Amino acid sequence: MLKKLFKHDMKELSRWGLIMTVIVVITSVIGALALYTVTNALSDSIGNPYVASIVDIVSAIALFTSFLALAAYMFGTIFVILRRYYTNFFTDEGYLTFTLPCKKSSLLLSKFFASVIWEFIAVIVLFVCIFIIMLGAPVEVDWNDLSFELSQFRNFISFGSLILLIIEYFVLLAVSSMTGILLMFLAITIGATVAKKHKIIASIGFYYLITSVFSLFSSVATFIPMISVSIRMENTAVEVTSNTMLEMMLPIFGVQILVYAGLGVALFFINHSFLKNKLNLS
Repeated sequence: MLKKLFKHDMKELSRWGLIMTVIVVITSVIGALALYTVTNALSDSIGNPYVASIVDIVSAIALFTSFLALAAYMFGTIFVILRRYYTNFFTDEGYLTFTLPCKKSSLLLSKFFASVIWEFIAVIVLFVCIFIIMLGAPVEVDWNDLSFELSQFRNFISFGSLILLIIEYFVLLAVSSMTGILLMFLAITIGATVAKKHKIIASIGFYYLITSVFSLFSSVATFIPMISVSIRMENTAVEVTSNTMLEMMLPIFGVQILVYAGLGVALFFINHSFLKNKLNLS
């Protein structure tokens, strides 16, 4: 049943998600073409201050419009995800949803998996669009200088530790994003089950309340390993270098990943408890 629910949720999210994706890609291509055109115009009119001023203005407008479209795309994706969750659970559509022969955990997991996948798609599209826009403003790269700088960088930094830190960082981003979705779901659930009227406003209020508590707990959980690592470095009289800073960041990122993962699991079960015991669609 979970598979069928997931397919249905993906289909519903894709209706608006694909439209927004096509629009933002087209906008990025137009922005890249505009940048490419004005860049060529500038190169053909070197020494003309008036042309240079016009080119700068057009370039700024093209960049601003393109990145505004990217921001709108990301916010639009989150809006579509949350709108789907709210309407499918807490409006008249909810009467039909909760009469389906399935567990409430399956309904919640379906929404979560579909939302995570579409958020991941949105991030991929975001980076692709940024790459497209940057193609419109070609930058000359001196590969010899770049190779020299990288070789100097490797003399000061442990390459293995750096790779591990980058992996941990991206894992942290993924886990925190998934936890963020669960946090927004829980805020909507509490707002819709507690408030009799103005449920959306109540959900926004609960979101900021839960976020504040969540941030406080996360900060404390992160601060403890930072203090522990600092004390250990002082006791062992370790010289502070780039490598020691990397080694200090590795356990901090690891703790943050565990904290976000644990809080995400807690948010899921709290949400499930509300849906199972507190939900009243009458």
